[in-house]
Amino acid sequence: TKASLKDILSTQIKKKISAKIMSPTIILPFKQNFDTACECWAIKTGDLIAKSHEQNLIATSVQDQAYEKYELFWNQANFAYYPSINAFRSNQDEGVFKVLDDSSLKVQVDVLKAQVKDIMQEDPQTRLSAEIPSIKLNLSKRIYQHLIKTCLLYTSPSPRDS
Repeated sequence: TKASLKDILSTQIKKKISAKIMSPTIILPFKQNFDTACECWAIKTGDLIAKSHEQNLIATSVQDQAYEKYELFWNQANFAYYPSINAFRSNQDEGVFKVLDDSSLKVQVDVLKAQVKDIMQEDPQTRLSAEIPSIKLNLSKRIYQHLIKTCLLYTSPSPRDS
């Protein structure tokens, strides 16, 4: 079986994939009146990077060659309070409170190649491993109260739901 697996894998085409999706920043104003002087939350959803793992391109064990390996990186996600939408737009630091510091996540995805699924029926078809370096959350009594008010504002039923 190992010889036939090795033969199958030696004829495989190597793939190299790399993609980056830049994150948007979502602004949630405290008041729904289009006033740019009102307080707001700024949520940066984080950049997403997907790429093939270098092991796809270099010789490794036969078992490892049976999998296509990909890495997903999600980084620079954060959440902050701004004293106004204008302060956010002008990159003002005064009065800004970072609730969630820049956070990241790394995921390795290993997918069993279609050509070897019959030979390697006992092996998992997909393997995942994730790494979260750290998450730093900052709260004060005032910020906590703003979070509760925001939840109530955005989850309260609209007049048409009544």
